Amino acid sequence: MAIAIVGAFVFAWLGFLVAGHVATPYIPMISPTPVISGYIGFYSGIIAMGIIPLVLLIFLLFKVAWGYKVRKGVRRAIFGIWVVTFTSFAATVFFTSRNFAGSYTESQVLSETDWDTNRELRFQFDPTWNDKKSDNHFILDLDHAFMANGKAYVRDVGLEIIPTESDQLKIVQTIQSAGPSKSSARRNMKYLDHNFSLNDQDIKIADYYTLEKNQKFRNQKIRYMVHVPVGTVINFDATSSMLRRNLSYDDRRHMNTKKWAMTRDGLKAIPSEEELAEDLH
Repeated sequence: MAIAIVGAFVFAWLGFLVAGHVATPYIPMISPTPVISGYIGFYSGIIAMGIIPLVLLIFLLFKVAWGYKVRKGVRRAIFGIWVVTFTSFAATVFFTSRNFAGSYTESQVLSETDWDTNRELRFQFDPTWNDKKSDNHFILDLDHAFMANGKAYVRDVGLEIIPTESDQLKIVQTIQSAGPSKSSARRNMKYLDHNFSLNDQDIKIADYYTLEKNQKFRNQKIRYMVHVPVGTVINFDATSSMLRRNLSYDDRRHMNTKKWAMTRDGLKAIPSEEELAEDLH
């Protein structure tokens, strides 16, 4: 009986390992190296924290209902499996958390140019997070990331558009990352790939970044702070969550508005004639 139980748990563990490799490609990106340790540890946690307690509960119900008594060899086998799986899970959690213990932040001024407020500043969110998701037919979707075509697409790009009394358009980029140490966090910062470009009066920015499958997710984040001179008209070619974060609660009803004016109090919508007509109705 004890041998049968051990064998059943071993096959269940191998099943989790194989299924997890196919179903959850995120684990290699957050686990400590080597990658296999991530699968072993996290799926051992399912056995230790879920399956074994369930088996013990079933044994307890059998004992209460029919007086069934679990043999000593069976109890030892289950306890041994629990020790091994729980230790594996705890070790994985510990070493994974260590990979996020250090942090590094780097800021740089990407552009600082004289600006004529009579010119229109154009933002292009291209491609957007939702567009990229719709382009991929098979994806594993989480709250702020999805996996497709061997890459992870992470929606952790921030954009802050703030007014300035200066006559200069200034763009500051800040990148954050984690790692076991400050030096490794700095190295992990270079793994992400993000599309951003500034061409004359056009700013093109993607609201996500990508990581290759063999690269590690270490809480990388990108933030852009764009200082726009007061009086500038800004044109947004598409709706994005990055735009929403720059609007007051009242102004969010104008999310589909293309043109906005930069005032001392922030962005204010410039409704089109069609939008004004709809408001009248």
